[in-house]
Amino acid sequence: MPEYYQTLEDDFEEQQTAKILEDKYGKLSKDSRPSIGKPNPEFGKIITKTENEKAIFAIRKSEKEQRDQEKTIMDMPLKDIMEKTSEVTGNFWDDYKIKLSEIEIHEKQINKDYHKSWATVIKIHLIAFVEYLKDDNHVLYIGILFVIISVILYLFNITSK
Repeated sequence: MPEYYQTLEDDFEEQQTAKILEDKYGKLSKDSRPSIGKPNPEFGKIITKTENEKAIFAIRKSEKEQRDQEKTIMDMPLKDIMEKTSEVTGNFWDDYKIKLSEIEIHEKQINKDYHKSWATVIKIHLIAFVEYLKDDNHVLYIGILFVIISVILYLFNITSK
């Protein structure tokens, strides 16, 4: 995102925050109940407002640091991508069997009349495969594997003509 848009977004968020805080303190100043432990209500308002602003600033800073530190696939070198792809491929059957067992146990707990039929076996395998793909970034690495396989098949198709 260009710096200009980021500046606009930060300004908009600051305006939103200022408006929310102003609404909150406006309602507090209209409160007719006596203040407890505060000799001057304006003094408490100033302290609370600055504390809130500091807290909001700290939260935004930590969120921005987290976003900056997140490592995406575009940040990874090709060597690491290929290594993770081969690792996911190599461990596929073991991880898939674990998911399959989990889903089958869960299905037996839910359905007291559980019996193995073609429909339940297919259902359990499909659910287990989807659950396997949801773990970590397995869907990404399986997708990369399929792209590699399709490129290899395409090259064989070209050479066979």
